[in-house]
Amino acid sequence: MENLVLPSRCAACGQSGPVFCPACRAHIPRLEPRCPLCGQISRLGLFCSNCRPATEKYQFDGVFAYGVYEKTALKPAIRALKYQGVQIIGPMLGKMLGRQLSSQWQQGQDQIKTDGQPPLIIPVPLHPRRQRERGYNQAVLIAQGVSALTAWPLVQNLKRLSYQAPSAKMTYAARLKQKKYFLYQGPDLNGRTIILIDDIFTTGATAQAAAVSLKQAGARYVFVAVAAQSG
Repeated sequence: MENLVLPSRCAACGQSGPVFCPACRAHIPRLEPRCPLCGQISRLGLFCSNCRPATEKYQFDGVFAYGVYEKTALKPAIRALKYQGVQIIGPMLGKMLGRQLSSQWQQGQDQIKTDGQPPLIIPVPLHPRRQRERGYNQAVLIAQGVSALTAWPLVQNLKRLSYQAPSAKMTYAARLKQKKYFLYQGPDLNGRTIILIDDIFTTGATAQAAAVSLKQAGARYVFVAVAAQSG
């Protein structure tokens, strides 16, 4: 009997075809990079000059998101990536994000000191227990897409030391209370610029905890880059 292969369907619209179809990707509203505090337009999502004096408690230097999580095709796509095992969506999102990041990077060179070095791509790690449960890290898949598009080096020397409950099942307030610990175990970052990759930016607590470890290892700048921003 001949084996029949069921057609794949788009995670966003449900139509037969690619798992994240070109039409859905094309219709995702892109976010203009803005200051994380006041919302003023700012290249690379840097804290603007007006807000910078009030950012001492933040270890990350900016937030860059491709689009909004709620009410866009990004939500079902990311959920399929994280919870339904559709891993191919990760590199697709990464290339979409990388294309926008690369453009912003070229335009924002006058605002940061890089000494001519490219940024290092570092995905937010999962705790080993969570990675065993899921079988992969969605942030790594997205980071691979970013690296493939930009040719920026991908480094995986950041480790997560604390296990936490799945964030999708938690309230916003509960997410804020969860303690997150990271440890960088690699060569001294020695003034490098880091692009910290994750799927979604929500409270900023994960980015803050990871950035602390990266700054302690010598990073000059830590930018958070995500496929989607929530809230």
